[in-house]
Amino acid sequence: NPVATILPTVTVNNYKPAPLVAYFSSR
Repeated sequence: NPVATILPTVTVNNYKPAPLVAYFSSR
């Protein structure tokens, strides 16, 4: 997933690692 490659940096900067883990967990 190309989105998953670009999202990590933006997610960590704007939000927290929690949403990132939840996104991968959902997958």
